[in-house]
Amino acid sequence: MTKPHCREPIQRHPRPIAQRRERRGQWEIMAHTCQLSHGANVSAEARIAKWPWGRLAEYDASMGHGQRTIDVQILDHPVRPIPLEPFPQPAGGECIFLGRTRKDVHPKHGELVQLSYRAYRPMAERVLRELAEQAAQQFDCPAVRVHHAVGEVPLGEASVLVQVVTGHRDQAFEACRFLIDRLKATAPIWKREIWADGATWSQGAPVVMREDR
Repeated sequence: MTKPHCREPIQRHPRPIAQRRERRGQWEIMAHTCQLSHGANVSAEARIAKWPWGRLAEYDASMGHGQRTIDVQILDHPVRPIPLEPFPQPAGGECIFLGRTRKDVHPKHGELVQLSYRAYRPMAERVLRELAEQAAQQFDCPAVRVHHAVGEVPLGEASVLVQVVTGHRDQAFEACRFLIDRLKATAPIWKREIWADGATWSQGAPVVMREDR
């Protein structure tokens, strides 16, 4: 009886035998040709592009692994949503949260006019970056953006932007919710409510100094 032919399993990390570089528009392509243990050759491409906020990001379009890009900013004006162009591939989920000033009425001070934010800026930027990096690692995000306004934010304008890109929608929702919840609980950013007849401070996070930083 003839023994059945058993195909040798594919190596998890095939051995590269050739590589090349070329440019396609704004992309720089690094193409690898690898040889599997049973003799077949496969190719994969790593794409390198400049992302909208000007930082160099590398993303492996065939395997889904790459350098994560973090964009954290404290701005002196209301925040705005910013499209990702080109959108990182093969990521399929994007979640954007905008926290806006809404109409409200205080029982003693009347209608809300605007919000005003203050921050301990060096520490706030550090906390936001740590949260963004934690979310990128925990939810496998190739891109995370967190922007927060300081100063005056009128009715209808946005004070905070959280934008995440993930492989799938569930991760995107979870990462976005994680970031806004942790930001509100830990970032040293304080909200002052300006009413028609007076002002109040909203409860914020205490500033805790760490000697190791």
